[in-house]
Amino acid sequence: KQKRYIHIDLAQKKDACGFAMGYHNGYVTVDNERRPTVYIDIMIQIEAPPGGEIIFGDVRQLIYSIVERKFDIAQVTYDGWQSVDSVQILSQRGSASDILSIDRTIEPHDTLKSCIIDKRIDYYKHDVFEREIQSLELVKGNKVDHPPNGSKDVADAMAGVAYWSCLNAMSG
Repeated sequence: KQKRYIHIDLAQKKDACGFAMGYHNGYVTVDNERRPTVYIDIMIQIEAPPGGEIIFGDVRQLIYSIVERKFDIAQVTYDGWQSVDSVQILSQRGSASDILSIDRTIEPHDTLKSCIIDKRIDYYKHDVFEREIQSLELVKGNKVDHPPNGSKDVADAMAGVAYWSCLNAMSG
């Protein structure tokens, strides 16, 4: 049974919430190195209704429904923004949860980029993700960001899942 990783790029009103889940599903050899592969089960962009907000409890409910379907969740991570409450609630319910700020390090996006370039990540076509991943920019060599009026919510969620899947594959 595969251990899944979930990463959530939380938002309330202005941005959308990015949600992704996936797992390490093997290895391939690239440039004479054994590298982990990643399979993405789901990626979602959750938008607030007009004039409304994204309900954080509904995002947690999505996690609960995944657990009820017997998926083995190794870890749930959130970006840092307004995430402490959700991390505490999930931890109290027995889920390993933590903060992973995709904006504070480029390592998750570097991992995702490497997986895409090496064809080590298996995911379905998702228009929002495709648009986001193609428009990301490296700012001052230490931050991945979107252009004005762009977004990176789903790309951040995918970067979190790729990062944890590969990191734990290499240590496990």
